[in-house]
Amino acid sequence: MAVRSHIPFNTAFEDAVRATRYLTEIGSNATLKAEFLQLFNRSYKIGYELPFQSNSFWEDARTWAEITPSSGLISWDVLGDARNLEIYTQDPRETRLATSVQFYTDKTGISVSADLPTVWVSWTPLISKFNTTAWVTATAYVVGDVRTVSSLECYRCIVAHTSGTFSTDLAASKWVLMPVLEVLHEFVIRHMHGTWLLEQGQTQTGMTLQNTAREELLEIHRAELRRNRESPKP
Repeated sequence: MAVRSHIPFNTAFEDAVRATRYLTEIGSNATLKAEFLQLFNRSYKIGYELPFQSNSFWEDARTWAEITPSSGLISWDVLGDARNLEIYTQDPRETRLATSVQFYTDKTGISVSADLPTVWVSWTPLISKFNTTAWVTATAYVVGDVRTVSSLECYRCIVAHTSGTFSTDLAASKWVLMPVLEVLHEFVIRHMHGTWLLEQGQTQTGMTLQNTAREELLEIHRAELRRNRESPKP
């Protein structure tokens, strides 16, 4: 599997807006900023879902979090719309002592042994919807809230709580990082720019940018599929 770093949300968002030459304006125009956020999320969704046509996901789309089940149950709203679940006693990226946990799912959530106070869960989100709203202290957050921290990274709340210090809340596994996949960075810049031009009436240029972005991303996906097929099986 290819190892790719992620792009902080705010970096990716500003890069995409910069291509439209409106980066300065969004600092003082909340309506325009909200419009660009919608365009960003639309383009990101298109790129993120591109592998779905091959019944696959991007290699680096997995999310990890330490979760405390409630009487052996992890409700679906904690993970959101998740696929490819794996559950361990410890973080297997950090220790070989981690063992796989048996679980089963139903409409209420994911059930594990009630004897496990915490588990490490890995899953593939179906989509990430980013938000430019800033995290603030002394605020009640509910599962599913999305906030940007220190004008940089985007996080999703996975445990309802009243915020204190973010680093403490994060260490207590109340938030999970929502990274922008590096493989989608350039795609979103070009595709969002094309969408913006289309909405401004520049049809030919906008469609060309969108189509070029998609074709280049599709080729990256094909290469990823070939690499996975050729990789030796463990």
